[in-house]
Amino acid sequence: VVNARASSGVRNLREGLYQLALSQSGMPYKIPASYLRLKSKVLERRSQRVAIADQPPVMTWIEFEDMAIRECGVDSKHVSSAATFLNDIGTIAYFPFDDSENARTSSDVESPDARFS
Repeated sequence: VVNARASSGVRNLREGLYQLALSQSGMPYKIPASYLRLKSKVLERRSQRVAIADQPPVMTWIEFEDMAIRECGVDSKHVSSAATFLNDIGTIAYFPFDDSENARTSSDVESPDARFS
């Protein structure tokens, strides 16, 4: 039993969820260290934008891609996968665009395609 007010049972719940995830097919799989560095950097940048600069927690795809490659060591071929991973775990809300229909270049991207949650 979990009691949110008393914070009791949370450890057991966390352990149960962890064990359930491990029991799923394909688990455990290894997460690249660069993805975890990117997660930390995204959370840090979000805090800075909201608290210090009073800006909305949003970034363009170009900003995200640059941070992933230059600051976190994500291979340029894997930036989209890293964004999907961060979206899946709830770190960001990622709205990919379809290159085949809109054929946008990096200079054409004006609206944010990667958003912090």
